[in-house]
Amino acid sequence: MNKIKYILLFITLIFFKVSYTQDIHFSQFNSSPLNLNPALTGSFDGNYRFAANFKNQWQSITVPYRTFSASLEKKITLKKNFFGIGFLVNADKAGDSEFGTTQGKLSFSYGRYLSNDSSFSASIGANISYNQNSINYNHLNFGSQYSNGQFDPGLSNNENFKNNSFYFIDYSAGINFNYLINHKLPLSFGAGFTHLNKPEQSFYEEQLSQLERKYNFHFTIELKVTESIHFIPGVVYYKQGKFQEIDYGGLFKSKLNSATFHNFYFGGWIRHKDAFIADICFDYQNMNIGISYDINTSKLRTASNGFGGIEISLIYIFYKKHVLNIPYIKQCPAFM
Repeated sequence: MNKIKYILLFITLIFFKVSYTQDIHFSQFNSSPLNLNPALTGSFDGNYRFAANFKNQWQSITVPYRTFSASLEKKITLKKNFFGIGFLVNADKAGDSEFGTTQGKLSFSYGRYLSNDSSFSASIGANISYNQNSINYNHLNFGSQYSNGQFDPGLSNNENFKNNSFYFIDYSAGINFNYLINHKLPLSFGAGFTHLNKPEQSFYEEQLSQLERKYNFHFTIELKVTESIHFIPGVVYYKQGKFQEIDYGGLFKSKLNSATFHNFYFGGWIRHKDAFIADICFDYQNMNIGISYDINTSKLRTASNGFGGIEISLIYIFYKKHVLNIPYIKQCPAFM
């Protein structure tokens, strides 16, 4: 392995180290429940829940990092028990090498209402995921492609790469609790545990890198300020190996007197020592739509000029249609 290959391997390993705290996760963490915690599978009021998220990051510095996620869940309720099953797809492209991450996750959960009025519930969940990582070597420059100090793409890179992709199987689990304060104000807290099997990964079979386990703890609560204004503070903490991240903040919720637009949310979050996240969203019929923007506050702002990335989220809940069967004798007569 020549010097260029060592450099490439070093950069790859650095990327893996950074990715230890940069598994796919979103600033609007509550808008991507299956990425946050598999125990949240089926944790909603309704029949099906669809969620989609898109993030475009670091466009002001380099080739933007683009992340897309979509999930669909089904909830089954049997008396005081409920079950959830869901499928999640994640796709991510990062940097000049188009380092790609593609994930498919199958999630399951079991929950139980712990109070007679269903105001308190607990759930556990797990998922199994198929993960593929890829890289495009054609978009990288090598020393052998420089002639007289100038880059010549027509020159051979003199490299013999063994793999441009690899895959692995991963397992996650989680636990979550929900409580309705005065039967109206939701409180939620839980924990997710990812990479339980510590899978090995590398583009070079002789240089395997083990993926550290990741833990997250999340908490949100809705507080009444006035009849029409509520405040929803929250915090999420991630830890993976020696790396950690904490996001905290909240949203104000304004109730709207509209048959279609139900609530409007505005506020922000702080990613500690990294960014401020401005966030707005609204409830329209069965949908929640959110838009946020990361404003970089770390030392990287020298290069980013404070710009981070825009994020868009959508959650749609499907409800069962209730058919009202009216007895024939009570139906209105048809007059000719």
